[in-house]
Amino acid sequence: MRVSNSDIDRIYVNIATRTKEYKFNMPDNHFHQYYELYYCKSSTCSYFVNNRILELHSGDFLLVPPREMHYTKYNSATPCTRINIYFKYSDLVDNTFFTNEDFKKYFTTIEVFHVPNAYQNKINEHLQNMLAEDKIDDNYSAVNLRLYLKQLFFLCMRFCKFNQSTPAIINTLDEQILTALRYISDNYAETLSLESVASISGLSYTYFSKKFKLTTGMRFKEYLNIVRLKHAATELATTNISITEIAINCGFNDSNYFTDVFKKIYGLSPRKYRKNSYSEISS
Repeated sequence: MRVSNSDIDRIYVNIATRTKEYKFNMPDNHFHQYYELYYCKSSTCSYFVNNRILELHSGDFLLVPPREMHYTKYNSATPCTRINIYFKYSDLVDNTFFTNEDFKKYFTTIEVFHVPNAYQNKINEHLQNMLAEDKIDDNYSAVNLRLYLKQLFFLCMRFCKFNQSTPAIINTLDEQILTALRYISDNYAETLSLESVASISGLSYTYFSKKFKLTTGMRFKEYLNIVRLKHAATELATTNISITEIAINCGFNDSNYFTDVFKKIYGLSPRKYRKNSYSEISS
């Protein structure tokens, strides 16, 4: 089985070079049922995750949890080379890691962690070994890739530093967009329109619409739906509240529209998503 939106049968590693002209052959906003460890080997990129856009540069890692909506955006004229590692938590964790507080940090926060220049060659060499093992793809690859992944995390714990200066939300230099994003985050359950949020930001709705799309890579309605759906997914997975009530709680006045939008983004109906979440908890 190869990497898909459903599941993986072992760790997978791939490398690609992207430019700002690159066109996705998948939905820009997507998620996986497994972890994605993203490494920016060269140049820069913008990574949308957890309702934020994080700027990654050469030597930066980002660990994206399962079912976290995300996408990458390439704006630099210099091609960006990235390496992705897809894995399950069970591929990595054993008694060595269970009590290690440094290791736990990687799974309790979504933040960029950086490899200092002095150690990037060592990390790059290790990642090349993982890429080579992924291509071999024989009966020993699954076990060997687990060993490589564990060693990679040991190297990261030894050398990497979390980027504490990572912007908390999208484009911290643009106060007008920041105002809008904070307002959406605080009031997602209310009736919000492009015009009302533009007014809060002190901009005309036409200029705000263009600026919002340029800054976030999404139209206003798309972003608002993603924020609302993330809260809805959490409620589906952690409560017994009815789906109609969850829709209303998260700002959707029409439960049928909520179901359609949820299925488009998550690939599952709200009912199926809840059922799968309960199955994972009980397993």
